[in-house]
Amino acid sequence: MMKGVNRPTNNLLKNLVLGQYEHRRQRVALHATMWMFMCIIYYVLYSRSDPSPMMVLLIAFKDLLCVMLIFYAIFYTSGHAVVNKRKMLFYIIYIMLGFVFWNIVTSIFFTILPTNRLLTLSPTLERYANLLKYPNVLEVLSPKLVLYQLQDFVFIAMPPIYVKTIIEISRTLNRNTVLTNEKLQLEITLLKSQINPHFLFNNLNNIYLLALKKDDNTPDMVLSLSNMLRYTLYDSESEKVSIREEIQFVNSYIALEKVRHQNGNINLSIKGEEEDVHVIPFLLSTLVENAFKHGMSSTSQPYAIAIDITVENDFVYFKVVNDFLPNAKNLHKKGGVGLKNLRSRLHIYYANSYEYRFEIKDNLYIARIKVPRI
Repeated sequence: MMKGVNRPTNNLLKNLVLGQYEHRRQRVALHATMWMFMCIIYYVLYSRSDPSPMMVLLIAFKDLLCVMLIFYAIFYTSGHAVVNKRKMLFYIIYIMLGFVFWNIVTSIFFTILPTNRLLTLSPTLERYANLLKYPNVLEVLSPKLVLYQLQDFVFIAMPPIYVKTIIEISRTLNRNTVLTNEKLQLEITLLKSQINPHFLFNNLNNIYLLALKKDDNTPDMVLSLSNMLRYTLYDSESEKVSIREEIQFVNSYIALEKVRHQNGNINLSIKGEEEDVHVIPFLLSTLVENAFKHGMSSTSQPYAIAIDITVENDFVYFKVVNDFLPNAKNLHKKGGVGLKNLRSRLHIYYANSYEYRFEIKDNLYIARIKVPRI
């Protein structure tokens, strides 16, 4: 029962932070509630220093109207200047103009305010009002009164602006998070597209040739291709996959590549406990694909690829070593689409807690990745 009761409240808070409302009435109701709450605060605050309920009510309404005008002028004419570095100056100027407006209205209010037996001022408020009763309203902008009024402005007029500023910043951060997630999904989709029609065409042709020869490896090749397609289309939809699934995908990829490149020596080594270890999809497979793509001069020449996976403490270490070809130097340094996407995804998922580096040593291209366990 409690879960059902809390849901509308949770949705309201979510809409408040995200700036999303199902109906315009929700926004109006939320603003009306905020201003009623502020009016009550003003009344309670002023009633402690002035015994006249009517005078307290007038001052509270005066402050409420001023704050509302300043609030809407700032946030509905300057747009999102509060979260835009280039427009931050406009936000500051609007607040300064709001302060000037506050001073002038307060001075006019106490200058023209009639006093009688129903509208009486306490000694404290009377001294305050006398300071503001100047023949020339612009004298309110004197340094003495500016400093005097600044305290009232900060603690009376600014709280709604503080709240609105925090909400705007939260919405901006949320929008940035949504954009980042959308970008990430596009990158993952792009990685999935690396198993492209050309790749499928070549491997289907190889499987077809094996089938014509009635080769006993044909069913295994079909199964490998099926496993890769299932992993690409379904298993990798989540943000993380088990390392065993990633290794199985890599094994399927290697099995298919061995049909095309038969003169190879591929060694896959796994050290440490694999259970309950997860990584982002296509982490290892991207390195392995890069090794096949750029580590062979032709399909007939012998080649060697070493793949090491180590699970140690709270980290997972990947190391892929392949032959370095001079004509592939630029490709290795710049990296293809897959490696660029991998770098981006590593940064998005792991922030500053990962390591990715490569080196060329003794005619070998060595790629290393270190990521925390998730």
